Amino acid sequence: MVKEGLLSEAAVDSFNLPIYVPSASEVEGVILLVLRGWRKCAPAKLSSAEEVRVSCFHARAAMEDILCKHFGSDLNVDELFKRYSDKLEEFSKSPQFARIKNLANLFVLVKRN
Repeated sequence: MVKEGLLSEAAVDSFNLPIYVPSASEVEGVILLVLRGWRKCAPAKLSSAEEVRVSCFHARAAMEDILCKHFGSDLNVDELFKRYSDKLEEFSKSPQFARIKNLANLFVLVKRN
């Protein structure tokens, strides 16, 4: 389509679709590894500011590229993850946090009119 002038080469080169489709044997291997290692893994504890920062670094490493490509220069990534870190640290001190068995990251972006 680039050769036909229907798409720009820059747009094709910059396209990133973060999808990976594993084979059945890869899925089986991961499941077996997880089952073997399940007892060795402790749930994430966020009892200190340092543990919160490390958790936020992991989330940023996984999400930053996708967020930047989608939102472009409108998104201040440093500000987003600073706010996320502050909220997570605040929440980790609440009584509700002690009852959580699995912590999942949730980002909510609101468009205001």
